[in-house]
Amino acid sequence: MSQETHPQRDPSASTFGLSSHGATEAVAPSSNPNQDRLLTSAPRVQHDGREVPALGGIPLLRKIGQGGMGAVYYGIHPRLRQEVAVKVLPFPLIAQDPVVVERFYREAQIAARVKSAHLVTVLDVNEEAGLFYLVMEYVAGVSAGSYVCSVLRAKGRGMDEGEALDLCIAASEGLAAAHREGVIHRDLKPDNILVPRMKNEAELDFTGAKIADLGLARDEASGNSLTGTYAAMGSLGYMPPEQAMDAKSVRKPGDVFGMGATLYALLAGKPPFKGSNSTAVLLDTLQGQQEPLRNIRPEVSENTARLVDKCLAKEPEKRFEDGEALLEALRACRSLLNAPPVDRAAQTLPAAAPVPPAGAPALLAIQPDSLALSPMTPPQGSLELSPIVERAEDASAPKPASGPAAPKAPAPKPARKPAAPEAAKAPEAQAAPASKARLYAIAGAAAAVLLLAGTIGLYLNGVRKDRAFLALRDKVLADNKPALKSSGADLNVAKSGLDAFLKENGHRDPSLLVPVRDLRNDLSKRQESLDARAAAFNEIVQKADRARSTDPAKALELLKQAQAAGKFDAEKGFPDINATVAPTVTERIEKAELAIREAASRAKA
Repeated sequence: MSQETHPQRDPSASTFGLSSHGATEAVAPSSNPNQDRLLTSAPRVQHDGREVPALGGIPLLRKIGQGGMGAVYYGIHPRLRQEVAVKVLPFPLIAQDPVVVERFYREAQIAARVKSAHLVTVLDVNEEAGLFYLVMEYVAGVSAGSYVCSVLRAKGRGMDEGEALDLCIAASEGLAAAHREGVIHRDLKPDNILVPRMKNEAELDFTGAKIADLGLARDEASGNSLTGTYAAMGSLGYMPPEQAMDAKSVRKPGDVFGMGATLYALLAGKPPFKGSNSTAVLLDTLQGQQEPLRNIRPEVSENTARLVDKCLAKEPEKRFEDGEALLEALRACRSLLNAPPVDRAAQTLPAAAPVPPAGAPALLAIQPDSLALSPMTPPQGSLELSPIVERAEDASAPKPASGPAAPKAPAPKPARKPAAPEAAKAPEAQAAPASKARLYAIAGAAAAVLLLAGTIGLYLNGVRKDRAFLALRDKVLADNKPALKSSGADLNVAKSGLDAFLKENGHRDPSLLVPVRDLRNDLSKRQESLDARAAAFNEIVQKADRARSTDPAKALELLKQAQAAGKFDAEKGFPDINATVAPTVTERIEKAELAIREAASRAKA
């Protein structure tokens, strides 16, 4: 439990009190839903004397998070009389991939199927006024990511080990429940773990932590994935190597990796894998090794450091099998954290130790490989060290009776061997050079074998690295090709990512980078095409604006041309080049038609 004090929570004003509920970033308290474009079509209701947008009758009072899969709002459920968090899908996401609605509903169904006090509860999923939304339990607290940032600012280090273990134990209970239902989260990180406040509002309850956001979850039994290419990567620095290569192949050990990376970040104050750009982080995840946790935090127990290393193993089979196995190991680490230290020196003394009485409590030791509890009784007697044993045997030999020492008899001198005849020495002298020659030949052959093995090893290592690079290159191409059908920020992100990849791998064979350069050029051409279409579109709208007062009919004709241009682009595989202006074009058409009707009425009059 945190002893750090926190300000009283005001649901409509607190920044961290309103957790993002799995959104990528928290939003400042000044975010007003009435000014939010996403909620333009939402119905309005009266709440506390002011008009606010609402979905399903739930007044949306504050925007509390924004992520790739939607925005999250704080609201009050009028019938349940409880605080809720409402996630709303963004229009561009639905326009780019209509299947996302089906995935959105499936996320709700999966979340509703898994029952745990350590998973954020889903209350409803629905559609209203063209907006698809998900109603979730509201957790009054902070995300683990926000909390560790505040600790880092205050203390210059990560969380206390006990707090971090309590938090991860609670989150692993939710993870174990999901794994029992065959659900894989695939995006575990500090920002997706919410820590509620205690009832007194002054302390955080780490033992009540909850996992949020099943937006990237995957149903292991059916193989259905809730993520498309726009979200396939998960979170850099926390996803396992196999997810970086193929997100759909991730199994339960992938979530174990994510939880281990989360525990590392909570204690170290930074993720285990990092880099100057996304490509560098991916390479570090695939090929690099995290800095040992005890190098950053020497006071962290060896048991916890071993657990983290096991979770972050590159090969899935070397990690814990699933959330249940990880939960048991975390509990073992927590129980040993405050246990009295075992005197290892006393266990290795050669002097015989007294046998413990019957019924003496067994010591608990955590094994390096399994990290499971096992009884270990104190050693009886000394370790079997050969010099000590030999001295003990000498001491136990029978000694002569006490009395005056008897004079020692002189030791007999060994008889001198007769000199060998010269004829016998000759064969020995001849054999010595031959033996040395054989030894030199054997040593030379061994050196040649070692050199050949080293050369083969270097070659195979180079082949492995080339294969890893080609796999990474193909992954980068697959993740950025969908940008050829997108616009705006998505195009810029894709181009920046490809530029970083080319810069990072400029030392490689240029022929291996040709597909990446080709895709980069195609994205630039698409940007130029979109810019030209947008300019033509805007020019038509401006002409219509100028003609509206003098010639409403001409303005109407131009506006309908602009509207048709947008639809034409969509039919050719391009999104609407001016999606944000489309509603205003429709409104202008309505006003122009009204002006024409009014002019006709005046003419008749």
